[in-house]
Amino acid sequence: MRAQRRWREGPWIRRGRDSAYNWLAAEIPLDEPFERYRVEIMDGDAVLRVSESDRAEWVYPTADELADFDHPQNSLSLRVWQLGERVSLGIPAHATCVV
Repeated sequence: MRAQRRWREGPWIRRGRDSAYNWLAAEIPLDEPFERYRVEIMDGDAVLRVSESDRAEWVYPTADELADFDHPQNSLSLRVWQLGERVSLGIPAHATCVV
């Protein structure tokens, strides 16, 4: 994952849960009836904010960042889960991103 004050590099890469080992395709098939993610903003082990996105990207509004931390952060600790019907929460991706 990457994070920037202004998103320029594009979304994160979606993982597959089933039939995801075809590296010849430009993108692996979506193995759920919908694409949805849960994004958690972390402060150590504490979850400060939970949001959802229907695409492999998410914007953290400045107002939310200030409400969560009282001042802009130099880095953000994130946890991203893929949501689904067959598997409600996938294995989360963890990242600390410099912004």
